[in-house]
Amino acid sequence: IAEYTVLTKAVKDLINYKIEYSSKQFESLINSYLVKLSAGELALTFQLDNAKLSVTVYNAGTPVEIGTLSTGELLMVKLSTLLAIRKMNPVQINLLFLDEVAAVLTEENRDILINVLLEESFNTFVVNHSYINPLCASIEVVKDKFSRIICQ
Repeated sequence: IAEYTVLTKAVKDLINYKIEYSSKQFESLINSYLVKLSAGELALTFQLDNAKLSVTVYNAGTPVEIGTLSTGELLMVKLSTLLAIRKMNPVQINLLFLDEVAAVLTEENRDILINVLLEESFNTFVVNHSYINPLCASIEVVKDKFSRIICQ
């Protein structure tokens, strides 16, 4: 029984360490995107307490309730999390569809988002009716054996 107790504690400590390490790795990846998207204004931290994970969001270094973030700020947190999940996934997903993400961002943040997406190594489709990326003056949909989108 003593050996079982020691083994159980060792396994539990190992699992807790792995969860804490993984959450800190995930936190770091999210913040690397969040710093870019929010010009350093937003950050978050994970705290693991007795197998309960809590998230604290910081705006200009001050802890804030996530419900107090603007729609654009919340979108930046969500996009940063999405991009970090993609980066941590061993199966590299090469396609990202974003629908109407630029509508709630300022013009400056839209450009920052596009630049961050251009740094990534996957194909991105950003659908938006109120914003045209300066890299793409016009879009043409060509229907042949299959449909394709041409950016000109």
